[in-house]
Amino acid sequence: MTARTIFELRTIEALADHVTTRLTSAAVASGTLPEAGFRVGEGTGGAKIAGAGTAGADRSPATPDDGALASLVSHFDEAQRGGRTNEFTARLLELSRCRPAFTQPDRADLIEPVLLAEDARRDDRQPVLLCFPSVLANSGPHQYARFAAQFAGTRDVVAFSLPGFRAGERVPANLDALVEAAAVAVREQAAGRPYVLVGHSSGGLVAHVVARHLETHDLRRPDGLVLIDAGGPEALASAAGTALLRGMSERTADFILLDDIRLTAMGAYLRVLGDAAPQRSRTATLFVRASVPVPGLPAETPWRADWPYAHWSVDVAGDHFDVIQDRVEDTARSVDRWLSTALTQA
Repeated sequence: MTARTIFELRTIEALADHVTTRLTSAAVASGTLPEAGFRVGEGTGGAKIAGAGTAGADRSPATPDDGALASLVSHFDEAQRGGRTNEFTARLLELSRCRPAFTQPDRADLIEPVLLAEDARRDDRQPVLLCFPSVLANSGPHQYARFAAQFAGTRDVVAFSLPGFRAGERVPANLDALVEAAAVAVREQAAGRPYVLVGHSSGGLVAHVVARHLETHDLRRPDGLVLIDAGGPEALASAAGTALLRGMSERTADFILLDDIRLTAMGAYLRVLGDAAPQRSRTATLFVRASVPVPGLPAETPWRADWPYAHWSVDVAGDHFDVIQDRVEDTARSVDRWLSTALTQA
């Protein structure tokens, strides 16, 4: 079983059912268990393979082998090899309009949380870190696994899973729908405690628009906002787009299998975030910036991320992907230092 499968299944019940299904299917295939009377998708207690808060049809990680088409994946690979990434992305934005979408989220559309680290002191005065993943095709809470590990025992870290990246899920129809679904998830996870929103890459733009919404609609405002080399969809339309998508592909295989569902979800979120832009915010903001460019970037291509409004800033080791993966220790130290010093004085 891969780490990708564990992250896709989300809950202990779903994971147990998945293991039971795999073992029983193997027994049926080997002839050690009769096939009659066995129903794939149900385990002890009748639990379904589905994410928390969902109801209805059984659901398992989508792969080309179990029904997801591989046509867009092959076009994506060809576009990267042929240097036509921008053309493919533009087509993907249009194809994403065919995805079922929500304007008012119901329970099945809400953003799902995964607790990645816990504060062993149980100090409710310390802010919980609520992390939004990027909206690229490899989106998921796994993107914060290494980041959260740096805070094990000292801080609560929750990473969100955006709706639409798994079979049977709807994508947000517009920016308002995304913000509303995210705001509900933030309120439920904060549960009255101090909290800081965190976002890497395009997830930073999501965290920002959610912070602005909560500033004006909630009495319990965000205590802080951490933007880790954040940027919006325009980055993919620039000369850096090919290098960014190549970097995404190279860092995806261990956790996520790309398929049409994930690619069209990426298109939908890039389209929705096209209506978003950085705006002035009342939330104390830390901007964490990569110190080196992504490999393969054309010479003279602007690559340094920036934030146009008031913020603290720090440059950390690594490129756009390293800052949340291979060089994440420097990122986590910088964030922790800000949380413990500047944020407490803001």
